[in-house]
Amino acid sequence: MNSGPASPMSFCILVYGSDQLLLNTRTMVLEKAGYAVLTAIEASDVERIILSQKISLLVLCHTLSSEKCEAALELAESRRPVIRSLVLTAGMTPCSERAHDAILSAFDGPRRLVETVEKLFQTIPAAI
Repeated sequence: MNSGPASPMSFCILVYGSDQLLLNTRTMVLEKAGYAVLTAIEASDVERIILSQKISLLVLCHTLSSEKCEAALELAESRRPVIRSLVLTAGMTPCSERAHDAILSAFDGPRRLVETVEKLFQTIPAAI
């Protein structure tokens, strides 16, 4: 059995936000880095995807209200506690006071986004 780090395609990322253009851009960046990526623009889509897919990382965009951000984190924690979370900010405080695995400024750019995702996945098994 291989005990080395898992390949990016071993992980599925759900990116949730309210701006379709930003969702598309972030999806493209993460897919180019080798990750499987799903997107959600509605809370109902987040719930459906979390319940039906093996999501390893939930990325919450800065375009979400604090209520939507909190609800998504609560859903992920209650339905799939192993899901990691990355909250993107836009020069302000994160959308939630809840503990996150990582917080990143949306202005840090695509390279930093990929680096942060890679760091989050370095220590977890592929089969979560």
